[in-house]
Amino acid sequence: MDLHESKRLACGFSETPSIEVPAAKRARSVFILIAVAALLLVSGVIGCGSVPAAWVAADASTLRTAGKEWQKYYRADKGLTDAQKKRRDRKMRAWRARVKEAQKGMN
Repeated sequence: MDLHESKRLACGFSETPSIEVPAAKRARSVFILIAVAALLLVSGVIGCGSVPAAWVAADASTLRTAGKEWQKYYRADKGLTDAQKKRRDRKMRAWRARVKEAQKGMN
């Protein structure tokens, strides 16, 4: 009888206790983890409803300055296809719309 076996017997264990987690308990833990992550994600998305005025001002300023330069750059880029240029045009329109909508919300 070795030392570990004598300790097990002294503590009342006839066998080495198993540390395996049953599948049902593991599945429940994974479900809880996913549910908590989903709640955090949803609460973060819902919390984004109001935009700070400083962010709106900064985004509008970036659009006025860097946005115009970027638009000139990609429109003149001969390495881009028409489809790539149109995709960038859509991004610019979306950026303008987002800034305009945020500015309306501030008033």
